[in-house]
Amino acid sequence: MVSNKPLTFHYNEEGVAHLGKLEIDALADRYGTPLYILDKQTIVSQSKSFLETLKQDYPQKSEVLYAGKANLTLGIAQLMKQLGMSIDVSSGGELFTALQAGVSAENIYFHGNNKTKEELELAIKNNVTLVLDNEDEIRSICEINKPLQKTVNVMLRIKPEIEAHT
Repeated sequence: MVSNKPLTFHYNEEGVAHLGKLEIDALADRYGTPLYILDKQTIVSQSKSFLETLKQDYPQKSEVLYAGKANLTLGIAQLMKQLGMSIDVSSGGELFTALQAGVSAENIYFHGNNKTKEELELAIKNNVTLVLDNEDEIRSICEINKPLQKTVNVMLRIKPEIEAHT
């Protein structure tokens, strides 16, 4: 049976809720609410289930990307790096966070249809793969890269004009 609770969530003998060894009410008293508490064991377990399944089913080349927009902090980015995950970023802030966490540029993919020239420049200077969304973005990349003369790694996002009618 699949649970939607964190792996280390439990109630002690007195009925007090805990996450691992930490009492949840005490954390809320100390830091205030709303309070978002992440369970490292759950994150590691879920990540490994994806990584191991792909490694088993597609050993030649597979890659699992963590969606930075879900919640990207230095700690999360460092954990994803330790686990062998890549990171999908969709803003300059997420890109900056992944880079500050020491995530290798080859494991960062920058997508989104509204990248600023400053964000594109940060990605190009750091050799991050850009997921292209439109022709304007291509022109901006060429303009930014003209003085830099770097090789820019790109992927194309293609929308095949298929309508699902759902």
